[in-house]
Amino acid sequence: MITRTYYCFLILICISCCACQQRANVVVQNTNDSKERIIDLLYSMPDWSSFAASDKESEWRCAIERSMECIVKQRPEDIEAVVIALTNNDLGRPIDSGARESALYLLTKYFFDLPDSVRRDDPHFGAFVSGGYQQPFWGEPLNPQPSDQLKGRWPWSVDADGKWRLTGTFEGAMGPPFDPVKSFQYFREHFGVRRFED
Repeated sequence: MITRTYYCFLILICISCCACQQRANVVVQNTNDSKERIIDLLYSMPDWSSFAASDKESEWRCAIERSMECIVKQRPEDIEAVVIALTNNDLGRPIDSGARESALYLLTKYFFDLPDSVRRDDPHFGAFVSGGYQQPFWGEPLNPQPSDQLKGRWPWSVDADGKWRLTGTFEGAMGPPFDPVKSFQYFREHFGVRRFED
């Protein structure tokens, strides 16, 4: 009797382990699929830093917006893993450094619940928000007076329907180089991920 009970117990443990292992494999597979999807979307996006006045600019802006909408549906952990891998150039895929940097800049600014306006002298936020990009001040060009406020979400703006639109134009870089990993981690810690509609 004891032997039969013990034997049944072992079978139940084995079945449970197999089921857990199958579930774990599914999770790993989904995670890898998620990362590949993010990578493909980032690589296929038009290069925002190379936009020039042309008939295709609005089409390219829409393509970036659609890519971002798809990326943020993935797991935050997978998005961060891709940001780290792409920053370190560990993906084994060639990509222009300017295109890589601008794609990650757009992603970090889109993904987090950033304030619309921040003080330009904020030593922490300013270092990550401007990140080497020429970030506009509030009030320009309509307000000729210098402003103490930076546009915190730039180059994104929110339209009347609450939809995020890529309205900013890359006009060069200045200051320290943008660090996507530090930016991502800082925004996550201080602002958290935005709420996205399914």
